[in-house]
Amino acid sequence: MKESGKTKIIGGNTAAVLLVVAAFLCLPLSRSTDIAFFDKLLNFIRSFIYIGLFAAWGVSIYKRVMQPAVRKYLTYVSGLMVMWLVIRDFKWRFVTDPDMLRKLWYSYYIPMLLIPMFALLVSMHLGRTSEYRHPSKMNLLYVPTLVLIAAVWTNDIHQKVFAFPKDALVYSEQEYSYGILYMVIAGWGALCAVLAFLIMLRRAWKAGLKDKLWLPVLPIAIAALNILSALLHIRLMSFIVRDTAVFYCLVFLGFFEACIGCGLIQTNSRYGELFSALKDMRAVICDDNYLPCFGDGENGIDADICRAAEKEKLMLSDGSLVRNMHIDGGHVIWAEDMSEILALREKLEETREELKERIELLKLEYERDKERRIIEEQNRLYSLLGNDTRKQIAGIEELTQQCLEEKDEKKRKDMIRLILLQGCYVKRRRDMLLTSYEAEEVQSEKLKNAFRESFLALKACGISGSFHVGEEKMTADTAEKIYRFFEEAAESLVFKAGYLNLAVSENKGIRVAVRTDMTEGSWAEALKQGFPETMVTTDEDGSLAVYYPEGRRWV
Repeated sequence: MKESGKTKIIGGNTAAVLLVVAAFLCLPLSRSTDIAFFDKLLNFIRSFIYIGLFAAWGVSIYKRVMQPAVRKYLTYVSGLMVMWLVIRDFKWRFVTDPDMLRKLWYSYYIPMLLIPMFALLVSMHLGRTSEYRHPSKMNLLYVPTLVLIAAVWTNDIHQKVFAFPKDALVYSEQEYSYGILYMVIAGWGALCAVLAFLIMLRRAWKAGLKDKLWLPVLPIAIAALNILSALLHIRLMSFIVRDTAVFYCLVFLGFFEACIGCGLIQTNSRYGELFSALKDMRAVICDDNYLPCFGDGENGIDADICRAAEKEKLMLSDGSLVRNMHIDGGHVIWAEDMSEILALREKLEETREELKERIELLKLEYERDKERRIIEEQNRLYSLLGNDTRKQIAGIEELTQQCLEEKDEKKRKDMIRLILLQGCYVKRRRDMLLTSYEAEEVQSEKLKNAFRESFLALKACGISGSFHVGEEKMTADTAEKIYRFFEEAAESLVFKAGYLNLAVSENKGIRVAVRTDMTEGSWAEALKQGFPETMVTTDEDGSLAVYYPEGRRWV
């Protein structure tokens, strides 16, 4: 197995420190020799080390840092550091034009102002989740920063940042004084840096990292000591700080690396600690040749199994599900303990079979209960039909028996006509009862058909007449009452009246009117016995019976 992640981090940090020491020694060595070649070579090596170091740090930041916003800002910082050193070396080695030298000098203030601002934006994300985004009003930091950069670049016009002598033929950095805007620029950069440091301290304190606070405090303390010694004109740090640009770049680099070391900036480089904390976790990170880089050897996964799981997930005999995910430079392989899930799945399968059997039994019980209810409902309907038409059926049986015994041909025909009338009623009455069982409302056409057939039977009994049924909607119960009312009137008038007219209309409610030529009150009395609400009026032409099956509306 390869070296652990912790060893790699220590080795990388040691190499970076050695490179900085080597670059630091290049400057006194170049000044200690009179050979121009070695002087230039050492200065080139020194610049190459620093530029390469900051560029490599930017690449490592892009690979390590998990928070998208922090990764973006730190990558910007790395690019600005490289830009600062490249501009500086280009200025001193290749440029001789005074105006170009001055513009390159002004360009120093691009990284000098942006790096502290990005440090402040990074501090807003310290200790936060990867999804955190700083408030949009923080983007207003760009406004003063860009304005101050523009002020430096336009210094030749107003000279509020650097003031040059009025009699100077060429503006250069060999002879100048500081203007009011320079103080603003220095103050703004210092303010951003101090705020970033204070926010970092607050985040670390809240996160319980008191024992690691010395890490980010150390580079800030060194920078503060250098500034203080410069203000007091004490050559305390002059031996160390021989290149201001490199010094402050290293201070910010050390500050951000300290935040990473404290855990305030989330990285994906602490796999060794992860696997140590999760001792029962069967997982391994391998290179492209499936040689383990991180993971516990005792709980690791065999290389052959790792290769087999590359195309699709693999289920092992012990109930573990092995997955293989490709990453840059290798693979992540982990085994999920599926034994409990498999046991639960088996139990669910058994439960499903039991439920399936119970459902089948319930279906059978439901079908039997349904059949029983259908039979009960049919019996109820048959009983209802029988009770409702019992009088007519009994009358038909009696008339049939009398008809068989009767010798008088005329009386026999009258009996047959009356049987026809009552049979017609029984037929239509039962039809209406079944209709009311199936639907709440009855179409007027069904009532018309019943009257049409009944009036044919009345005509056979010697009673002429007609009927009129409007298109009013009515309930099945109303239709049943109307037909029963008509049947009572017809039976009381058969062989007595000459005509019978019927009208069903809407007049302050559903209104049924029967008009006949009978003037005697006997038929009306018989009708009122079944329908007490009936109103009967008699005149010289006959009688009129009016009935409201739903009750009369007076409004």
